[in-house]
Amino acid sequence: MEYFTDGVKFSLQSALGRVETVIDKLTIEDRPTSKEKDVLQLFQERKEMTSSDLVKDLNISRQQAHNLLKSLVEKGFLGKKGKTKASYYFISS
Repeated sequence: MEYFTDGVKFSLQSALGRVETVIDKLTIEDRPTSKEKDVLQLFQERKEMTSSDLVKDLNISRQQAHNLLKSLVEKGFLGKKGKTKASYYFISS
């Protein structure tokens, strides 16, 4: 069990290190704002979300949700599937 948990710990530390390296290389304009970080945290818990999900989870307006998602798509953090109100967002790979 200890061997397995050490392996998981190493994998997570490695992934975290890669994320921190990428964030450090981002220009100020490309870095997520604190509110965008809240959105990204929600995406860690779910594979995909709609803007309506974001409105409910963060208690924000539909326009704020749209603006946050649009910004994260433009910065390359999220991908978007669909073009209407039925569209959903996911972590970009």
